[in-house]
Amino acid sequence: MGKSLSFSERIGEQFTLLNATILNSRIIWSIRWRWVANIGFFLLILISRSSGLQLDYDSIWLTLIFLASLNLIYQGIYRYKKKYTLMGELAFISIHIFMDILILTWLIHLTGGIENPLYFFYIFHIIISSIIFPRNLPYVVTTFVFVLFAVLVWAEYSNLIMHHCIYKGQLHESPVLNILIVAIFFTTVFLTTHICTSFMKLFRKSQREVTALNKLLLEKEKEKSSFYRYTSHELKAPVVSIKTSIDAVLAASGPKLPEQSRQLLKRASLRAGQMLSMLKELLELSWQQSKGRNVSSEYIDLQEILNLCVDLEKAVAESRNIRFEFITGEDIPKVRGDKNSLEKLFGNLVGNAVRYNRDGGTVRIRIIKKENGVCVEISDEGIGIAVEEQERIFDPFYRSAAAKEFTPVGTGLGLSMVRQIVDNLGGRIEVESFPEKGSTFRVCLPPGEEK
Repeated sequence: MGKSLSFSERIGEQFTLLNATILNSRIIWSIRWRWVANIGFFLLILISRSSGLQLDYDSIWLTLIFLASLNLIYQGIYRYKKKYTLMGELAFISIHIFMDILILTWLIHLTGGIENPLYFFYIFHIIISSIIFPRNLPYVVTTFVFVLFAVLVWAEYSNLIMHHCIYKGQLHESPVLNILIVAIFFTTVFLTTHICTSFMKLFRKSQREVTALNKLLLEKEKEKSSFYRYTSHELKAPVVSIKTSIDAVLAASGPKLPEQSRQLLKRASLRAGQMLSMLKELLELSWQQSKGRNVSSEYIDLQEILNLCVDLEKAVAESRNIRFEFITGEDIPKVRGDKNSLEKLFGNLVGNAVRYNRDGGTVRIRIIKKENGVCVEISDEGIGIAVEEQERIFDPFYRSAAAKEFTPVGTGLGLSMVRQIVDNLGGRIEVESFPEKGSTFRVCLPPGEEK
């Protein structure tokens, strides 16, 4: 048998879209608006008194003072309250709603009863309760509102309580008018409750489905990353063994082998090397995905990282007469992140800028200080990327048609890993490219403030 849920847990299951923090913010919001309502009502009563309308102003003033005092108590509690629970916030907001309804009913009585359209203000509490409370609880609030209003109308009509008349026609004495207003009020409040609760049921159902799908998606993403790690790790050892054996045969007996056999072994060694590169990048990509934004708190100078990446590519660049052009501004702030990840990020982009550049081309690297961080632009004068392919180049295993034509060697995982690292660092990456003219990759990262 499963573990039975406590009362609080069973109640919590009914409020799938609410938590203590959200309810707390709604209560604070209602406290502020209660001040607005109090001041607005106070001004309206002042206007009514100056116009000569005969009402029990002393009782109205006392009611408004009571409402302001009650709201002051609410505000005091929430100013010094430190801990919030779902049950506590639900109890508190329920008290808010029922106290407001009682005070509103009393004010309606003091300002004309059914002659005063102030009773339309009940709708606000009905809508709020329909949004917050699940199942049939909004109907409980609506029934409470209707009973209070109907009793008030009946009591004034029967002279059980005094009617404060604001019109000369004594409208409250008409039984037909009383029945008509109560019937219209009944239809309005219950129809409003039905509409609001129906929409909220659909909304809650949709949110539960979205939450479930999102949870499933995260689980599948974890399974995919685990599969990448497991498969890459398990395949790495036999591929290393195959490549080592082939290279050993080539080193020991290569000159003695027939040319065709030697070329086949070289090709097998090359393919095994490509497989190792792919497995290495798969492991790195899965590690970055599982890492998320749990980056280290190290503060890093981007120029040092980029200088290191350039040094690693200099030999290849010089063999093709490709030169580097470095442009950096002043007072470039450091970024906060993982040094190893940043080296992989910019190493990949600099390597691609050299790899897919034209012979004799230029790789331009710019570090730009921005108001909201630092941007690094890495440009080349190479093959470029077609516009329709620019959105897909960050997908795993995808290589553009121009890249495949330029060189068949490549895994299509490098830029996917780059985007994952940028996401983990809380930054963004953009690309501008034109076929046969070159590409510019722009990486913008938030600054790190050293303490």
